[in-house]
Amino acid sequence: MVNERDSRTALLIGKEGLSKLREARIAVIGLGGVGGYAVEALVRAGIAEILLVDFDRVQESNINRQLIADYDSIGMLKTELYARRLTKLDPQLIVCSQTCFLDSSNMAELLDGYHYVIDAIDSLNSKIDLLDYCHRNNKFVVSVLGAGRRLDPSLVRSGDISQSSACPLARRVRKSLRERGITSGISAVWSIEEASPAVKEQGPDRSPIGSISYMPAIMGLTAASILIRKISHS
Repeated sequence: MVNERDSRTALLIGKEGLSKLREARIAVIGLGGVGGYAVEALVRAGIAEILLVDFDRVQESNINRQLIADYDSIGMLKTELYARRLTKLDPQLIVCSQTCFLDSSNMAELLDGYHYVIDAIDSLNSKIDLLDYCHRNNKFVVSVLGAGRRLDPSLVRSGDISQSSACPLARRVRKSLRERGITSGISAVWSIEEASPAVKEQGPDRSPIGSISYMPAIMGLTAASILIRKISHS
């Protein structure tokens, strides 16, 4: 019996597809502008068990693009905010939230039992380690590449990471994976838009990357859609 909350989803993907979503265990690594919208879409689609991994707290600069960021949430842990928000969407949702930085030392333990992963990590080294681990352990992973310094959503693309182009981060990821013997077999979301020039401001040499409200959201939602379609149609 499909409950009222999931009735519209079941009309689209069928009861069997919805049942597959309810049975899937998904991990989302990184709860910024990309990962936050991805987890929202996954839970609203019917995912019943999810792992959230992030080490950060909300900052005022997050308000322009992150779903749970507002002036009341500044200083609060993103994992705690999302766990609270998502269980309001589905009171029976199983949420495992880990407030930590994911790296090669804790990856195997944290991801044990999860077969689907969204990589929304900013750190290049951790991103490569995660993709390598998932590829070698038969975990279906979707990696979201550069969303910053871009404005045109019509230029967002998805496919195998070997097909990615025009994205400096994608190029670095492909090179690092190739050094580990991996050239394909990882799903990715990227933009073919040429990155806008960085705006120079007075301050530290390492300036933040410019971002806009909708681009991380669109890329996170695209990553969620890839997983939802993969699971419901498998």
